[in-house]
Amino acid sequence: TALAAEKSRTAELENQKSKFENSSAAKAELARLAAAQKETDEKLATALRSYSVLAKERDDLAATLATAQTQLAAAQTKPAPAPAADPSVETRLRQLESEKSALASRLTEIESAHASLAAASKAESAAKAEVEEKLATALRSYSTLAKERDDLAATLATSQTQLATAQTNLAAAQAKLDAPATYAPTRPAPTAPATPTATQVASASARPATPPPTTSAAAPAKPARSHTIVTGDTLTRLAQQYYGAASRWPEILAANRDVLRTERDLVAGRVLRIP
Repeated sequence: TALAAEKSRTAELENQKSKFENSSAAKAELARLAAAQKETDEKLATALRSYSVLAKERDDLAATLATAQTQLAAAQTKPAPAPAADPSVETRLRQLESEKSALASRLTEIESAHASLAAASKAESAAKAEVEEKLATALRSYSTLAKERDDLAATLATSQTQLATAQTNLAAAQAKLDAPATYAPTRPAPTAPATPTATQVASASARPATPPPTTSAAAPAKPARSHTIVTGDTLTRLAQQYYGAASRWPEILAANRDVLRTERDLVAGRVLRIP
């Protein structure tokens, strides 16, 4: 059961590791946010340059307008010209009026452009702040994922080590369980009876027939031996005790197969037959 639990845990860690390795989407999001921030910075720099140019042009036009207004006011305060006066003064006056109107119109356009640039700059600043916030969030998420990946890798390595140790112990235990099957009692091979020679046959035929032996009472059978197991007993010790040879323990095991599965199934109080 512990080995099955370890295998299940290892499979779960492998699954989490493969999920984490698919975090390329987070890296792609980081690259996209970095590109968006760069583009926003470039647009903001361009807008600031345009704003500086327009501000300078506005200041120049305002100075020109002030000069024109001063000249116009000075011209208007002059006494009315005599009927025979030079007509160039009125021409200059009309010219100044026209320039004043053009400058006023241009100033209005510049102020409108200035307001548009200010709004665009504000929007760009807000967009840049949002991109920077998203980038910071993505970086924090990436750091968290990297830490989780390292933790999972360490846990996986530990689980694999534990699994290898468990498999080694299981193999050793299985080898110990299979070890008794390699022992088998050695018995002498039966020998064939010797074939009589021709001389022995002739000699036997020459002998007088002997009466058959009288049957005697059957010899009493040896009483069966038994042994009650005590703590510390082993089959090799019993074989040494009863046979004088520790190597004959498989004979005791074979005679008690109904109560012994292996040589290690000795339970104190159990009675064994000693053949």
